[in-house]
Amino acid sequence: MQTIKKVADELVMYDRIGVIANRIPDMEVAKLMDIGGLELLSVIQSDSKLAQADVLGENVFNLLMMRLLLRVQRKPLLIWEYCKRRQM
Repeated sequence: MQTIKKVADELVMYDRIGVIANRIPDMEVAKLMDIGGLELLSVIQSDSKLAQADVLGENVFNLLMMRLLLRVQRKPLLIWEYCKRRQM
C-alpha cells in the first residue's frame, strides 16, 4: 500500500486517497487488513458469479447493477407482504 501511495503522491494530484479492498471473503478479514493508515473506502466481497463474468469478458457492471436492483426490489415486496398479512 505504501509503495502505491508514494507513487501517487509523486505523480497524481488528488484530494482524497484510500483503499478499495477487492475479493475479500468477509468483513472480518477486512478488519484485519493492514492498509498503512489509509482510509478503507469500500470492500468488494468475493463473488464467484462476478469472477466468472470477468473471466468470460462479460460486463461485470451489468451483473452488479442486476444484483443491486434485486436487493432494492425485494424490500418493497417484503413490506407489501407484511402489510397484506396485517390486514388479514
